[in-house]
Amino acid sequence: MDGMERDDRVRSLRVLLIEPLTPLLRREIHIAIKLPSKPPSKEIDVVLDQITEHWTEIYGTPNARACLVEQLALFQQFLTNDLLKDYAAQPYQPTQWVSLQAELVQQHSIKAGSDESYDDTEYQARIVVPLEELILNQEHVERRVRYAESGGYIQHLINQRDWINLATALKDDRDLAKSLSGGHSFYPHALDVITRRIVLRGIDKVESTHLQKPSMCPFRNFRQLLARHNLNFLSGIRR
Repeated sequence: MDGMERDDRVRSLRVLLIEPLTPLLRREIHIAIKLPSKPPSKEIDVVLDQITEHWTEIYGTPNARACLVEQLALFQQFLTNDLLKDYAAQPYQPTQWVSLQAELVQQHSIKAGSDESYDDTEYQARIVVPLEELILNQEHVERRVRYAESGGYIQHLINQRDWINLATALKDDRDLAKSLSGGHSFYPHALDVITRRIVLRGIDKVESTHLQKPSMCPFRNFRQLLARHNLNFLSGIRR
């Protein structure tokens, strides 16, 4: 690829940033734009080809694109409502879509790796790809989906007095709230700056209530809890 063609492709990417892109595609385009185009480098050619391939995959046919956008919007809708339920006491009744997603997650956890006839195409299309495009923590989101109809994942951890995993979940929820309120949203009522602050204050309250009281938790504060969690993790690696 000569320098002029390369410059034209990078210029096209700048124009595409006007579009409501998925967070993953937008991040890839930003990375490509920042790469030096001179002197000629194969690195930027490879990145540009990867973006073209990614673009083709997520746009494809109108029906395929519509299905993906719908999944992106429904995930953002569910996660927004689920966070507001847990941390702002807003009522929320999981939809049939959430039930179907939970079934897919449960089925995958049981059959993947143990059932040779298991086809995970639907799981990939409805769980993996949308969450990758939204750059969200798949394991954490799947836990929220699985416990949505039984009181929620956070309440489950509190009921089980599982303070280690609660600490991790609160950290993941902070990241989730920031992700849902940043950039383009496919769901029109996703978290904004104000509702994000409400959710973050709610997370602080749960942390203060359950992770900072000696009577509730065997650690004096949240930082000690995370320090022990990280230490145990590192010890396992060394073994």
